[in-house]
Amino acid sequence: MISEKYKIVPIAKELDISSTVYTHSINCRDLVGKICFIFMLNTLSGDSSTLTVTSATDDNTYTTAVRFNYAFGGAAIGTATAGSATSADVLTDYTSASSLVITYGTYSNFMLVVEVDLADMNSALDHDWISCTFTDPGSAAGTVTGFAICEPRYPGSNSDTVLA
Repeated sequence: MISEKYKIVPIAKELDISSTVYTHSINCRDLVGKICFIFMLNTLSGDSSTLTVTSATDDNTYTTAVRFNYAFGGAAIGTATAGSATSADVLTDYTSASSLVITYGTYSNFMLVVEVDLADMNSALDHDWISCTFTDPGSAAGTVTGFAICEPRYPGSNSDTVLA
């Protein structure tokens, strides 16, 4: 079972991006490799918000930006064309960034995949927690829902929580 090899973590339920909002923090102490965040960007309007991935020493703390790779779905969610590279489940090319402006007029109702290599977290500061921030520049509107897929050091369908 896939769910026994990877830990699936709900991190955001319809976060209202009309103000700066944060996903749940994930404790990475017992994780290995990478974390894959999957966001469902619902209908967006007004202004383009900015996504930043941050690490910290504590839960609900957002101190250090972490570099990440991201890709959008090739079309709006619910859009599928057989054999097409522009369907909702076909990802665009990955791009590396330390922050990402999500253009509301372009990515309304799109999937966004964000991958973070845990080795990129600031180990010199002994950071164990990772989370995502959506920053409103002033008039952004819409909601976002997200999950994280993690590779636990000790896999199993009943593995311990990584949330606080």
